[in-house]
Amino acid sequence: MSPPIVARRDAGAIAAAAGSRAGEALRALEEALRAVRPELAARIERLRYESYDAAAQTTLAAGTGRARQWRCCVILTESLCRRPWREVLRAALDAGADCVQLREKSLADGALLDRAREIIAMARPRGATVFVNDRVDVALAAEADGVHLGCDDLPIRDARSLGGPLLIGASTHDLVEAEAAVAAGADCCGVGAMFATTTKPDREASGPSYLRAFIERFPSVPHLAIGGITAATLPALVAAGCRGIAVSGAICGADDPGAATAALLLAIDAERGVLA
Repeated sequence: MSPPIVARRDAGAIAAAAGSRAGEALRALEEALRAVRPELAARIERLRYESYDAAAQTTLAAGTGRARQWRCCVILTESLCRRPWREVLRAALDAGADCVQLREKSLADGALLDRAREIIAMARPRGATVFVNDRVDVALAAEADGVHLGCDDLPIRDARSLGGPLLIGASTHDLVEAEAAVAAGADCCGVGAMFATTTKPDREASGPSYLRAFIERFPSVPHLAIGGITAATLPALVAAGCRGIAVSGAICGADDPGAATAALLLAIDAERGVLA
């Protein structure tokens, strides 16, 4: 009877299984050679330990394999919302936002966890992905889809070790940071800042040229352009190849967040010729 086929949940699981089998094969060769060719057995032992390191690095770099290219991610911060945050989120989701990032730096842990769970309950039935900013522990406890990490947050490799199946998003501001994030196993990258932004006024804009360079270097890695994005600034980004955006003030601070979301999505589609 043939052994049952095991379905691996993602690319990281496939890499881990392959690494385990490689180690087992090398161990079998090592044991078989100990009595007859001890010098070869010693060499294979060294290869086996090297294979463990290679397998660990490959598993991390593979990520989860579950990231998709989102079109519009709402970075939800209550203090930036002109209307109650629940109204803002509901309107944005109804208008087509397919991703939410919870970004609340000052909420206590319990309140942050409650907020994350409430957002998930609103977003998931609409097919939207939910990330928690910075906090791997809260993302896991809330059963969010992922965590988004800035350059000064927990390193991606450590977050992957702790976070298991969580998607990991990473902020990047140039190709050096992008190379490091992708190599460490980030599932998706924030790319920016595209333009000057009041959310992070000290952050120098990287501009659409960085977005273009990122897409050319990593065509298959999901990206979210971020920073000062409005319907008026979108054409320059779409011309650079932009397929997804992350916005905060343009939606949270709008009088009509649903209309603002729809306008952003319409601008993306119109510039890409989707409506033609």
